[in-house]
Amino acid sequence: LSASELDDPVVSGFLLKKTSSSGSWRKRWCVVKDRCFYYYRSPQDTKPQLAVVLRGWSVSVAEPHHVRRNFAFKLSHNGILPYYFAADSERAMEDWITLLKTAIGLETKPDFSVTSGPPTPARNSGSTANEMEVLRAVQKLNSPVVRIFLVRA
Repeated sequence: LSASELDDPVVSGFLLKKTSSSGSWRKRWCVVKDRCFYYYRSPQDTKPQLAVVLRGWSVSVAEPHHVRRNFAFKLSHNGILPYYFAADSERAMEDWITLLKTAIGLETKPDFSVTSGPPTPARNSGSTANEMEVLRAVQKLNSPVVRIFLVRA
């Protein structure tokens, strides 16, 4: 699934992602679509660095002592190291959190859409994903870089 193939996302835009190895922050193109979260190095990438079926995950504001960065949030699941992302404003962070919670199924669908950084317009299409189709499409990439998490709550 290339970034350009993810038509009509709930939200897409640049976020900073905290690396697990050095703790530095890298700009990444992030997309939420069909209850899945993807991030890429750029919007032109042909393979995601991460593809997550969001069922069973949680999202929250990151603890300041863990990230040392403003407007950061955490995407986490039991037994898996959390992912930290940072938006460019408090409002953008709150909007990403709300939309991720909606995709996870923790909140009802918001009546707005959001973009962060140089955005791609978001649309709330109301579509639901066939999670196994998403998983199979990402597995076809055969890339050691791609990590896929399909976790049932």
